[in-house]
Amino acid sequence: MYLGFTNGDVGYIPTVAAYAEGGYEVESAHFHHYLPVAVTTDSAGRVVELSVALLEFLHER
Repeated sequence: MYLGFTNGDVGYIPTVAAYAEGGYEVESAHFHHYLPVAVTTDSAGRVVELSVALLEFLHER
């Protein structure tokens, strides 16, 4: 999942499958973006879950 215009925050959130493959995004991207820790394996799911909840909330209004 790629995010744009995030004011310097994490711009790529790996999927669960990406962690099994390894590589830059899951192993060292956080270091190059000066973040204290890597993004967790459940982050992509949480973004989707909270986005759906927000859309449902806005739809109710």
